[in-house]
Amino acid sequence: KHHQNAVILSKGLYSHFVTTIANRKLSNKLIWHLQDLISSRYGGILLKLINHLAKIGPNYIICDGNSIFESLNNYNKAKAKIIINGIKKDFFQRSNKQRKSGRKEFSIPKNAYVIGHVGRFTPWKGQLELVEAFIDYSKQNSQAILFLVGAPIFDSDSYLNKIKIKISNYGLNDKIILAGFQSDLNKMYSMMDLFIYPALEKDTSPLSLLGALSCGLPVTISSIESLEEIIEMFPEISLFNPLNKIDIINIFQMFEEEKVRIELSNSIKLDFKKHFDFKIHIQKMMEVINTVK
Repeated sequence: KHHQNAVILSKGLYSHFVTTIANRKLSNKLIWHLQDLISSRYGGILLKLINHLAKIGPNYIICDGNSIFESLNNYNKAKAKIIINGIKKDFFQRSNKQRKSGRKEFSIPKNAYVIGHVGRFTPWKGQLELVEAFIDYSKQNSQAILFLVGAPIFDSDSYLNKIKIKISNYGLNDKIILAGFQSDLNKMYSMMDLFIYPALEKDTSPLSLLGALSCGLPVTISSIESLEEIIEMFPEISLFNPLNKIDIINIFQMFEEEKVRIELSNSIKLDFKKHFDFKIHIQKMMEVINTVK
């Protein structure tokens, strides 16, 4: 009410609901930044509700992935645009100093092969599938460590506890490390030899994955549809079926050699600057903001 004719940029499903209701009788311009792929479960009721609100609420919709754009009806697609997330190219930097200090902090041998992941602990992120594959893989590679960073933000602890019990039952607490929430991602990325992203569904341009790509970590990604934009921009990245244990184990084996990891790392650094630099993201966002002003 105090800022008539302002441009409101809404992020997060809760904010989309609130801003649409609050702005219904005001002259402010509203932009939704849709970063969640709405499930079509339960007969698609939630998807229909979001499309209805999108029709009457925002003047423009920014989707951070093609799968989100395709979930909109034709009316809403006409006022929507796909803008992939971006990261400052030098924001995340790996270093030997942080690698050594991080591995010392978590009691990881300096010659260990560390397979890492960063993400919220929730079933569709796929950490359980990683753990189950690693249990079998650890029998053939005693130098391997699975290093999982993240916490069950917005969720209960039940999924995390299920993973903890499985790790404990197999006696692998020293081989599968649950680091919890960590704010120093530079250190976390520095400790890793391979970054694996095992999402099972509905993930679009996730920032932890972009962070790993931006600092030149060798990366491998699950072959789900919602990650297709990243897959297309990085054709050199190996893909795997996150529901196929053998597929995941093959990825673990593929990157055991440091030479293979270095070659992929160098290629990723070149591609990242062309597609995901934050300057490109800002420019595209400002084009939308200036359109609705």
